[in-house]
Amino acid sequence: MDDIRELYDNITLSPAADGRIRSALEQSIRPAPVHKRHRPVCKGLRISVLAAVTAGLLTVTALAAGVIRIVQAERSVSLGSQDSDETVAAVDVGFDRTDQDPIAPLGVWTVDVPDGYARIGGVTQGDYTENNWEDDRGARLSFRYKKAGVGLGDVTLTEESVLEKRSVTVGDLPGTLYVLPGGSLLAWADEQAGIGFMLTDDGGGLDLLTLAETVSRTADRPEPDENALAALAQLGDWTVTALPEGYGEYAVQGVPAEYGGEGKYAYVRRYYSDADGRSIELDYETSLGDSYNSYVQYYRDNSDISQEELDAIEKTGVSVQGLGCTVTDVTVQDRPAGLVTDENGIAIRLAWLSEDGATAFILSSDSLTADQMLAAAESVKEP
Repeated sequence: MDDIRELYDNITLSPAADGRIRSALEQSIRPAPVHKRHRPVCKGLRISVLAAVTAGLLTVTALAAGVIRIVQAERSVSLGSQDSDETVAAVDVGFDRTDQDPIAPLGVWTVDVPDGYARIGGVTQGDYTENNWEDDRGARLSFRYKKAGVGLGDVTLTEESVLEKRSVTVGDLPGTLYVLPGGSLLAWADEQAGIGFMLTDDGGGLDLLTLAETVSRTADRPEPDENALAALAQLGDWTVTALPEGYGEYAVQGVPAEYGGEGKYAYVRRYYSDADGRSIELDYETSLGDSYNSYVQYYRDNSDISQEELDAIEKTGVSVQGLGCTVTDVTVQDRPAGLVTDENGIAIRLAWLSEDGATAFILSSDSLTADQMLAAAESVKEP
């Protein structure tokens, strides 16, 4: 945060504009719930991130023939321990997208897990999937795959922890192998499909290149896990029953109340997609307030942000998504609601509470008009 704020020392704006920018930065840097965003740091690097400022693509995989949708990237970050003011140079290993066209649904990909490894959990969202395994020695294997531009699952490596880095291929797909103390990381990308893959070995001595050759697509959509099923049982099996033409349900994720804050918070995330990858998401959860407004207030506070302010924020590497949007008070199923639209008229969020106020519903999209969003919300019910 200090590094990001330092960038503003040479930017002159009005006090009101400066305040809005700082609010936006703090909102974007505030730690997200674990079900929304998490970034693993390799074993031995258990130190907190003080600041992460994008410094361009330091490493880009060789470009293959055809349309390039995704490139592997390293982004400069600074790490610091909780007990020291000293920082350590590091990189976030991830994948960047090269265009804004929709990316087709991920599907389900599997890897031939070595004998002796048992699954210890994972997460499935509309644009990201992670699966983890562990053997009886405590060695861990992780397999992640995601759409281009998704930050979830990026891996942070200090420069001193990378013993060796070399360009490789998995089949005919370009990638990079990082040899680390006690383990390794393999990242590769299907450049034309827009999907990035990662395998990490922590203490198992596995040959990740050989293991990566076993990765294959096995299904079009994932099945909900036991946590999602438990959350559905607690909150209800709500769904969008009148989807726009071409959309279908892709995945369901959830966490029951026993894993939420003080055993009182549960949520369900329901993802829908069309064949091209345009998406709709229905979230419903234990309400954290007594009004829908708490779910759109951030957009209200930043609705009149100027282009000058947006440009200033972008210089820090922080996303400006959600800034400069319009919030309109509407009704959904005869209840007060807040509709958020961007400058292009795309309805990016619609929030309302259940009749008893116990459940909050948040519908979001990357392509629906306001009328389409409202029609979808009116159809939300338990079949």
